[in-house]
Amino acid sequence: MDSVIEHSIDFYVRPYNMLYTQDSDNLVSFNPDNHTITVIRNNIRHDFKMDSTTTQQELFLRGMYESRGYELSPIYQLDSILRVNISPFSSDTEFVSLKLDSLNNELDKFPKTHTKISKMIPSKNYELGFVDGESLQVYYNFPLSIFLKKAWNDMLTICIITLLFIFLMFCIVHLFKFMRKLSLYQEDTMNKIVHNWKTPLSSIKTMIELLQKKSISPTDEKGIEKTTFILEEIAHLQTGSQQIMRALIDTIHIQIDRNEFDLKKKLLSLIEEEKTAHCNETISLNLKYLLSTTIIYASEFHLICAVRNLVDNAIKYGKHTPSISIECFVEKKTLIIVVKDDGPGIPKEKQKYIFNKYYQANKDSTSKKGYGLGLNYVYNVIKAHKGKITVDSLPGKGCTFTIYLRKWKKK
Repeated sequence: MDSVIEHSIDFYVRPYNMLYTQDSDNLVSFNPDNHTITVIRNNIRHDFKMDSTTTQQELFLRGMYESRGYELSPIYQLDSILRVNISPFSSDTEFVSLKLDSLNNELDKFPKTHTKISKMIPSKNYELGFVDGESLQVYYNFPLSIFLKKAWNDMLTICIITLLFIFLMFCIVHLFKFMRKLSLYQEDTMNKIVHNWKTPLSSIKTMIELLQKKSISPTDEKGIEKTTFILEEIAHLQTGSQQIMRALIDTIHIQIDRNEFDLKKKLLSLIEEEKTAHCNETISLNLKYLLSTTIIYASEFHLICAVRNLVDNAIKYGKHTPSISIECFVEKKTLIIVVKDDGPGIPKEKQKYIFNKYYQANKDSTSKKGYGLGLNYVYNVIKAHKGKITVDSLPGKGCTFTIYLRKWKKK
């Protein structure tokens, strides 16, 4: 509304023919150095110091008023201009236009019969010129239609933003639930592959190899051919299960579900499974458990899988008779799990890459197939537990992997 009133007063004070009038003897000048307006009226000089808050439009309008060559039109014409300018927005707006002197006394008014301006909204005072101190002021009733139009636009914008925000939150929640379901599916599938495929396949392979060595004569070509065929099929199943495990890890981000479980019992069970799977080999696999409690709060499946992966790598790349130890203890309230082997070790320059996806430190041993998901999986599991894993190794001196878990107790 203020812009409508300001535009109307500008039009009222500065009609187009005023720009071309040459009848006035009044002169108006502006000194930018000291921000002073000089008005010469009837050969009398008037200097006025300008406030820094005065806009250029106001200065120009007041200057044009001082330089006019005739009196302003009657104030009812201002009312007509106001109604024309407000008509696109509202037709029921009432105006009361006032012309005031320097003491804010009323000089003119339209409509003259209107007496209820106390209930109307006043505009600011629009000063006319500099010398006389006269001004114009307009009172108006707040047009409901303008308010509703502006409020409707604002409310529509707010509603659209709110709906978009709600939709976005719904999508985020739905995506989170979907990712949780995928994570549970991932964990369940990996669990079935590890327990329902790994141990039976390893046991069958071990028994077939034992059968081939002790029960089948070297001259029994058909027997050797059959056992070789069975071993090849087992190798295919082992390779397939490993590829499925890798695909699950690559396509689904690991999200752990913590629960309380018996760490010592699970590690002893893991050791028994590894010894059973490699019963034809001479393996030394021991557990040194130094915790005062056997119960920890972590992801039972993923944490044990991570340790299993380290043990599998130690067996796969170790000596003919590998010696592996698992040690658990607490230091400065941090649970530490150490897996140590006496294998060929990893060169110092390769150690910073071993946790990268698909990186193989022992490229000369790629023919050795295992069930592990790679050290990248181990790294991601420990990271999901808000922990860290380090490696200490020298060529020919074996490897020591150390897992640090700060949050391993349920609050």
